[in-house]
Order: sequence, then structure tokens, then C-alpha cells
Amino acid sequence: NDMITFLTEVEYSPLERRLTDGEINGIVYAMVIGGLETTQYALAEQVQLLIERDGVWDEIRSDRTKVRAFTEEGMRLRSPTQGLSTRVTSRDEVFHGVKVPKGSFLHLRWAAANIDRPWFAIGGINHETLDEVLAAGARRVCVVSAILRAPDVAHACRVFKERLLSAAG
Repeated sequence: NDMITFLTEVEYSPLERRLTDGEINGIVYAMVIGGLETTQYALAEQVQLLIERDGVWDEIRSDRTKVRAFTEEGMRLRSPTQGLSTRVTSRDEVFHGVKVPKGSFLHLRWAAANIDRPWFAIGGINHETLDEVLAAGARRVCVVSAILRAPDVAHACRVFKERLLSAAG
């Protein structure tokens, strides 16, 4: 029931064969590096939280039962990974009222749900993609090209503002 045994026994369906030793080695290497990087980042962020919040270190030292809650809250606030699992849609879908055509790339992101700070969505945002961005949880956007390329810049700004305010409720 371990990952390496699984990799030696599984048939990789796109190639209709088992993985080679070199391919297995590459996967295991990536898993080790990924685990080291996420652990290092998680520990660094936990220490940063202790530095930023006066008294928390002393509180945890005096009551070890609070270590688990601190660790879980720290992982929620500053997760070492902010997203996972990029997929390509195999058919047209609708997610939270947003039409997603077949062949679209989807990437699961949970960063916005885990932080208590304002955050901005940046990149590729225009009037056509704004619903998708809002459905992902963004309430602040950084828009450049869609405004600068608009025939009426003031109107484009007003439309973005109205839609963002409407989404914020």
C-alpha cells in the first residue's frame, strides 16, 4: 500500500504500458522535493505568525494543548500550497452560473477562502472573464488592458465598478 509499489504496478493508460524505472524515479524525486518545499514553507510561515502576534508563543509554551489549534489555524491562514489539480474540461459546464466551454483549463484554488486579508485577482481580466473571476471569490481585481483598450475608458471603469460592487453585495 505504498506509493512506490503502486507506481511499479500501475499501467499508465495514455501510453498503454507500465512506467519505466526512470519515470518512476522522476515522480518520486518530484514528490520528495515537493514535500520538502511545502514543509519548509509551512514551518517558516508558522514562525512568522509567532513573530507577528505578541504573546502567542508564550501562550503556546504555557499550554501545549493549543499547539494543534495554532498549527491548523496557521495552515489555514498561510497554506504552503494555494491551489492544486489543474484539469481540462471534457465538455461544456456551468460552475456557479459561469459558462465554461469544453477544453477550458480549470485550477482549484482555495487561497481566497483561507485568508483574512484583502486579495486581488490579476491577469486576463476583462468584461467577458469577470464573472468567472467573481465566481472564484475575488472581490478586488487589477484590470489594465481591458480598460486601456476600451473605446470609452470611463464607461469601462464604471461597468467594472458596478459589477464588483454588485458582487460584493
